Amino acid sequence: AGSFVETMYLIISSVRNDAHDEKSVKKIIEQKLLFDDLYSMLQFLNTDENVSTVLTDMTELKNAFTALSVKPENVMINKSDNGNLVLSGENKINYSKESFSILKSSIIKLRTKWTVN
Repeated sequence: AGSFVETMYLIISSVRNDAHDEKSVKKIIEQKLLFDDLYSMLQFLNTDENVSTVLTDMTELKNAFTALSVKPENVMINKSDNGNLVLSGENKINYSKESFSILKSSIIKLRTKWTVN
């Protein structure tokens, strides 16, 4: 969880809130899919006091990601020339500047809490 938050912090710190960074913003929002998997795994392991604390700390971030919409579309699995399976598709992303701003502030707040204390 810590490495996810730190990585997100580093990425959002380098992104402006303008049209020039639209592609970067969408890639950040796509991380909702990874976050959802991480959060589900932590819920599964929630018998440990440390995991419980992490989940509690991540509640605001969870709420921020919930306000964003990421829907996989046109997902296909193909075989490459060397026999490897290749997953392809697109993500339909729906967000507002306000919801992205809330996500950014949630990441900064959580990262600060975990690194300062």
